[in-house]
Amino acid sequence: MAALRAHVAELTQVTDQSLEPIQENAYRLATQPAYFVKLIADEDRLGQNELRVHQDILKKAQIPRPELVYQMKIPGATIACWDWLEGTDLRYQGRDWLVQAFEHLGRFHAQQRHEGPLESPVTQRRYDTVEDLLEVDLATLVRQHPETVRKAALKARGLLGMGYATFIHGDMHPGNLRLAREGLKFVDWGYCIPSLNLFDLGYIETVELDDPGEGTPWWTILPGEACLVLPAYFAACGMGGVDYDQVQLAVMFWSKLWAYENCVKFGNSADAVKVANQLMKMASLLS
Repeated sequence: MAALRAHVAELTQVTDQSLEPIQENAYRLATQPAYFVKLIADEDRLGQNELRVHQDILKKAQIPRPELVYQMKIPGATIACWDWLEGTDLRYQGRDWLVQAFEHLGRFHAQQRHEGPLESPVTQRRYDTVEDLLEVDLATLVRQHPETVRKAALKARGLLGMGYATFIHGDMHPGNLRLAREGLKFVDWGYCIPSLNLFDLGYIETVELDDPGEGTPWWTILPGEACLVLPAYFAACGMGGVDYDQVQLAVMFWSKLWAYENCVKFGNSADAVKVANQLMKMASLLS
């Protein structure tokens, strides 16, 4: 902490700084103006990626986000400072801002559109085209499923193929949308990669998959919100003429295939059964 204080002092030329811990290796620097400070270890893959994204992509992009205002390399780590965003995220309030958020996201995707290569969040490998990525993802994700799910996955692959290569945020849930005094801001870009634009819609559900009595996690964008969010996104991203309900069903299906893969990988048998049932429900809608 002392070393961090000494280095951060260079930012404001004040030696007696107040660093308020927020979470591990993250602080609020209580100056005027205030800053969000992170100590990012060299081996922190996501943290280092977030720095690269801010430097190489977001610096020129037209999407609201906190500015990276300062960074310093020290032995074994980088000290990075962003504008402090006074406000709250959209997990439990301000959810009507989701429409504007996904409109911003659609424009960002359209601006960053390219021909490839792109990466798969599933295999973490790089591919030359969207078609190559989806083909390998399909083979990876359906190997443990019955024929009904396999057929639906083929339909989903075709629908996802309507998307395009761009830079995605990679973790586009309401908790990473912050409503500050300055307006809406997109935060936490550590998972940003060149990939399929539609993968940023993975938290949006157009059909109810769970028993309403179980409660809804804050990260899920439910059908009542999706019916407003999706038209705004698809118009802004340049895909306004597609049947976005069917395309989003394919996104949901792909997300659940990936969720099932992770359940099996980490031995979570109870959730694996739940996700398998959800896949069967969606398979009937995709057939």
